[in-house]
Amino acid sequence: MTFNPHIPHYFALIVHYGPIDVTQRTVQNLLKNASCPVTTIIIDHGSEPYPQAAGVAVIRPAHNGGYGKGINTGLEAVSKYNPSDSDIVIVMNNDVVVPGSAFSILSRLESGIVGAEGARIHPFTGRASAKERWGYPYLEGFFLAARYSTWKQLHGISEQYFLYWEDAAVSFRARKMGIPFRAIPGLGVHHTYSKQLPAGDKLFYLVRNGALFLEKELAWPLRLYWHALNRVRYVYHRYISTDPRASVIAEALRAARAGQWGQRKL
Repeated sequence: MTFNPHIPHYFALIVHYGPIDVTQRTVQNLLKNASCPVTTIIIDHGSEPYPQAAGVAVIRPAHNGGYGKGINTGLEAVSKYNPSDSDIVIVMNNDVVVPGSAFSILSRLESGIVGAEGARIHPFTGRASAKERWGYPYLEGFFLAARYSTWKQLHGISEQYFLYWEDAAVSFRARKMGIPFRAIPGLGVHHTYSKQLPAGDKLFYLVRNGALFLEKELAWPLRLYWHALNRVRYVYHRYISTDPRASVIAEALRAARAGQWGQRKL
C-alpha cells in the first residue's frame, strides 16, 4: 500500500435504498465534513425517486440490479467526468458517517484499496466476521476507497450477488490480481447499520451468497468440502431443523445448489 502527497478529487458513490432521510443524512454529513471537492453520485434504487439536490448527481436506473450493479453504474458515470487515474473513488453504503479527518488520510492513497474495517472468513465454518482471528481476510464493504485506476483494473464490483458478499468477492479478486488492500480503523468511518431489508430477504442473500462464494472462491479442496456440506445443510434445514428461519435457509441453499444468482425469486 503506497501513498502520495498530492490532493486528488473525490467521487463518492452511494446506492440509495430504503428511507430517503437516511441517505440524505449521509450525503449532508459527507459534504459538510469533506475538506476537499467531492462529487457525490447517488444511484437511486428506492421505491420513490430520490430528490435532486445541489452538488449531488442522481441516477435512477430502470430497474434495481443490486448493489454491485449500482456501484458499476456509478463508476460508469464517473468516467464521464474525465477523471484522473489518481482521483479517489469512494464506494459507500447510504448509512455511513465519514469524518473530515478521513480525507487527509485518503489524499495520500496511491495504490491498492483501503477500507474502514477488515474481517476474515473462516474456511471451515464459513463465518465472516471482524471477530474471526483466523481465515481469509477481506474488507467490509460499507466503505471502500481506491484510485480510479484501481477500480478500472478491478472492473468494478461483482454484480451477480445482488446483495451481500460483494465485499469479500472484490477483496478476493484484488488479492488474485496482486492489488493490496488493508483496513485503516483510523479513518474513523462509522456504519450505523440502518434496517432497510426485510429479515427474510437479508437472511436469504447472506446464506445463498455465502454458499455460492465458498463453493467458487476458495482453494479447490475447500470448494469440495463446501459443495458437500451445503447439501447436508440443505437437507437438515429442509427436513429436520425446528428453527423458525429454516425454510428461508433451505430456500437459499436450494438456490445456491441450482446456481441461481441475482435477485431472489419468489
